[in-house]
Amino acid sequence: MTVFACPSSAICLSLQRVAISPDKSGRKPVALSGIILGSPILDFGTNCSQGGDVSCAGYLPSYAMAADFNGRATRRGTASALEYIDQLRTFVAEKYNPARAIWYSPVLSRAKAVHTEANRQYDKLFGLWQNAASARKWAIDVETRADASSKATELANLLVATPAERADFSKAFMADPLSELKQLVAGTKLEIERALTPAWRDYAQTEAGTNFFKDMTGITGLDLDWLREFEVSPVKFPGKLLPATSIGVFDARVDISHPGSPAAALYTGSAFAEAIKSTLPAMFNYHSASPYMLRDDSIRANWKFERQHKLASFRTGLPDLVESLESDPALRALVLHGYYDLLTPFHQTELDLAGAGLSGRVPVDLYEGGHMFFDDDKARVHAKRTLDGFFDNRPGNKTPTAVVLN
Repeated sequence: MTVFACPSSAICLSLQRVAISPDKSGRKPVALSGIILGSPILDFGTNCSQGGDVSCAGYLPSYAMAADFNGRATRRGTASALEYIDQLRTFVAEKYNPARAIWYSPVLSRAKAVHTEANRQYDKLFGLWQNAASARKWAIDVETRADASSKATELANLLVATPAERADFSKAFMADPLSELKQLVAGTKLEIERALTPAWRDYAQTEAGTNFFKDMTGITGLDLDWLREFEVSPVKFPGKLLPATSIGVFDARVDISHPGSPAAALYTGSAFAEAIKSTLPAMFNYHSASPYMLRDDSIRANWKFERQHKLASFRTGLPDLVESLESDPALRALVLHGYYDLLTPFHQTELDLAGAGLSGRVPVDLYEGGHMFFDDDKARVHAKRTLDGFFDNRPGNKTPTAVVLN
């Protein structure tokens, strides 16, 4: 049995096609019979970290696990991790999704997104200026005025709706950048208030609405004004959960001093670099004169996601995964996720697989860990048993939980 741990569904599809093609060297081709996806993001179009009108329902169970670990949640009780996650799946399907349907409107979604971005820009530029006087100096100084003008145009296009309003904003920004940006933040907050739908305001006054808000606080650990702050983005959640700390998005159990994770070094060590040189030619008969780059962010930034699935308007590997499994009924697939991963949450994967009709075909196994769940001693033991069974073609220990789509 040949199993490949794919960094993406598209790469697995490519390997599958290569495996069934004659090998020019005369060697017996390696037939791909298994796919393992570790902490994947299957579809950027359904992931609310990308912004837009996308629901954050897929993140809620991960928020809950992070809040529970950090002692902020009150909902779990004596339930085991998997029992609690099952309860969270039910809550998402039966409570969160219906509430969001009442809350949502395109105008409100836009207002909330603009307010979030305006706040982010204010915090970022305040760190550069520190006070109004230094901001004004930056805007009029001969050496920095061009940068200020460029930033004014950028912010106007990003945050202001109409051409006339953009011109007014740019002019005011160049006169007093910090004050104008602060005023914009306040204005976008008022826009959220205006955009709240009557149905949502009415729902908040009902017993069902009051109980839902209490449940949201108990589950997420966030004591928020849910009427106005419903649907917290993964960008904002860590800071709202524990404002005085820096929670890792790779693993919400870790308090880090800067974004990222020390575990990333496991991917970029010299041992991996040496191992891949022999693994690629020996196992896959792949040879290249180019050096193997351990990490190059410029590749990711410039990568072109276009391929044969032209109908997809966003970056997704789901069509490739579906095609791989449909073209070979014997091909098996497995997804591995950590409970505390706020980068690629497990329930979003479950929802994406369900939407693609793959829930029964592709089990999702969960571990006591983060994005790099194998850093955790308990997770490694659990994953070893799961992978041994997968390689030996043994059935899993449990039936995958059904995922209910709204």
